[in-house]
Amino acid sequence: MNHFISSFASFLHGHLQEISFGMTAVVLTIAGPVINSGISKLSKNLHWFITYLIFILVCTVGYALAPHYLYQFLRSWFHGLSSLILVLWIVGIYLFLAWLARRQSNS
Repeated sequence: MNHFISSFASFLHGHLQEISFGMTAVVLTIAGPVINSGISKLSKNLHWFITYLIFILVCTVGYALAPHYLYQFLRSWFHGLSSLILVLWIVGIYLFLAWLARRQSNS
């Protein structure tokens, strides 16, 4: 069993960029509608120009800068994990994200 885990972890280590990018994209896809509805509720009674400025800030900071840092954090964090812990975290995070996506699609 240890050989299988270390082989799989070795495979995962070779693809940490793609795994981190995929997780970042899924988080952004799941969180996007929640963020947009929250911003819409907050800026509903504001002047249209202020709403437009908030939209620009959310797009530049929220949808560009935050995923960049999330990607960098995941990649460096995964790189420092041992074989078994790496496999467990990657599988666990993807299962959690799948559960969140399923829950969001049902509501």
